[in-house]
Amino acid sequence: MTGRFIRAAAAVALLALAACTSDSNFPDPTGKGTVRAFNAIKGSPSVLFKIEERTIETLSYKGSSAGARWDDFQYNFNFDTLIFGESAVRRIASVPLKVDATRDYTFVLTGELTSPTVTIWEADERTFDSADTVFEARFGHLSPVLGDVDVYFAADGTAPVLGEEIGSLGFGDVLAPIDIEAGDYVLTLTAADDPADVLYQSSIVSYAPRASVFLVAFEGDETDLAPTVVRRTNALGGVASLPDIRFPPTVRFIHASIDLPASDIYDDEMLTSLVLANHAFGDVSAPFEIVVGGNNFTYTAVGNNTATQFEGSVLAAAGTRNHFAVHGEDMAQVQLSYIPTLRSVSTVAQLQVIHLAVAHETLDFYVVDAGMPLGDESSQAQVLTYSFPSSVISLEAGSYDVYATVRGETTIVDGPLQIDVALGDVVEIIIFDTVDPTSAELRVTPAP
Repeated sequence: MTGRFIRAAAAVALLALAACTSDSNFPDPTGKGTVRAFNAIKGSPSVLFKIEERTIETLSYKGSSAGARWDDFQYNFNFDTLIFGESAVRRIASVPLKVDATRDYTFVLTGELTSPTVTIWEADERTFDSADTVFEARFGHLSPVLGDVDVYFAADGTAPVLGEEIGSLGFGDVLAPIDIEAGDYVLTLTAADDPADVLYQSSIVSYAPRASVFLVAFEGDETDLAPTVVRRTNALGGVASLPDIRFPPTVRFIHASIDLPASDIYDDEMLTSLVLANHAFGDVSAPFEIVVGGNNFTYTAVGNNTATQFEGSVLAAAGTRNHFAVHGEDMAQVQLSYIPTLRSVSTVAQLQVIHLAVAHETLDFYVVDAGMPLGDESSQAQVLTYSFPSSVISLEAGSYDVYATVRGETTIVDGPLQIDVALGDVVEIIIFDTVDPTSAELRVTPAP
C-alpha cells in the first residue's frame, strides 16, 4: 500500500518544512505592533499562521500563538494547512494588514477549513508600571453553538445579577480590554439577559498583576464533556484550559492483566462504595463519574472486599475523559492512566494503539488495505513499546487490515483485524495478552 496513510508526526513535520523565510526590502520602521492568532475551526487539522512566508505558529483547534511584535509595515498574513492525501500544504486564507506601532492585532480563524472567515480583533498594546496591581482582561466568544452570552467575572460565591455583567458577547465578538484588580475570580457565562441560565462556569482561578490575558470561549470537542471550554491565553502564548466546573470528569476501567483475577472496584477507604463489580480480564467499562482531583481505587476479589488485589489512583480535571488500565504480570501489576485520543479531525481518520501485552516488550504494527497480504510490499511498521500509547496514525477513509508482528519480522502475533473508517473517525486498539505467550489479541476499544 502506498500513500494511503502517514503518522500525525510526519504530517506536522511536512508543515514545518513548508515554512520558509523570505527577506523583504522595507524602509526603516518607526515602531512595532503585536500580532497573534486563534484557531476556532472545530475539527481542523493543524494550521500554520504565517507573516508572509515565515511561520509564526502552528495552531491546533482551540490553539493560539504568542503575541509577536513586528515592524510597522504592510504584510500579508497567511494561513496554510495540510489536507491529508495532498502532497503540499494548501493556503486557506490570506489577509493583508498594515501593522501600526503600539497596536495589538488578534487574527481569529472561524467557519469552514477550506474557506475560513478571518476576523481581526484590535486594541492598543498594554504596558504596565512596576507598581500596578491590576491585570488586563479581554473576553472573547468563539463558540458557534453557544448563542449570545453575558459575561460575569467575580469572586467565588458571587451569583450573577443582571446589570453587574462585564459585558455581552455574540459569536465572533470580543469585549474591549478592561483592567481588573489581581486576585482570584470565577468566570461565568449566562444566556443574554438571563443570569439564572448559566451556560458555563470556571473554577476559582488566580490572576497575577501586570499581565494581559485573553479569556475566550470555544465549542468543546470530543475530548471535552462540557459543550463550552474557555482558554486563558497570556501575552507570551501561555495557554491554560478552563473547563466547565459543573461537568465532573469520567473514567473507564480497562482490565489488561491476564494474571489478575476478576475484581470488584471500590473508590472509598472503607471499601463500601462499589464502583464496578466483576471486572474481568479484557473488559473495558462504560464511563463512570469521578471527582475533580485525586481518585483512589481498590481492586478486591469478587464478593470479598477483604482480599485486596490492586490499588491505584487517577488525578482528573473537570470535564475530562480518563482511561485507567491495570496491566502487568502476577503480583507486579501496574496502572496506565491516560486521556485517550478522541478529537475528530475532519480531513482524516485517526488510529492509536495501546500495547498492554506484557509477554511482548516490543511489537511491530502494520496497516494494509483490507484483503491485501502482509508482505514485503506492506506499509512501514510502527514500533510499539509495551505500556506506551503509539503515536497517532492518520488514514484515508476506507477498509484496512491491521497486524501485530514480532519485532523486526513479519511473523504474525495477531491479525488481520479489519477496521472500517470514515473521515473524522478516531479508533483506539488495545493489544492484550493471550494464554499463548507467543501471540496477542488486537481489540478495538468500544465507543463509550
